[in-house]
Amino acid sequence: MYENITIIGYVGKVIKKSGDKPYLKLSIAANSNFKTENGDIKEKTNWYSVTLWDKQAAHYSERIKKGDFVLAAGTPEIRLYAAEGEKRIDVSIKTDFGGTFRVLRYAAGSNPANQNPDL
Repeated sequence: MYENITIIGYVGKVIKKSGDKPYLKLSIAANSNFKTENGDIKEKTNWYSVTLWDKQAAHYSERIKKGDFVLAAGTPEIRLYAAEGEKRIDVSIKTDFGGTFRVLRYAAGSNPANQNPDL
């Protein structure tokens, strides 16, 4: 059995690490709309973590920036934790085995060549 989650959203924070096992950790904001009990339409933002490894990390480390519009698909990992006295949930997406990561649109001011190679 295989679980898969796909999100499309905007890059928030970008954390880079180089070395023996380079990685790129991104926070991605995905918006959704819902209707309240009185019929008003509201927007909700959910944050997801995505970690890119090895070739993907090396390729995107100098290209990806806050505000880029991206698609990430992969296996979800859900972690429960407490912060500031509140229970929280972290949904992380692993793209390394059978997953996908693509930049759909770079933020203003950047448009690197060869943006989505097959890695």
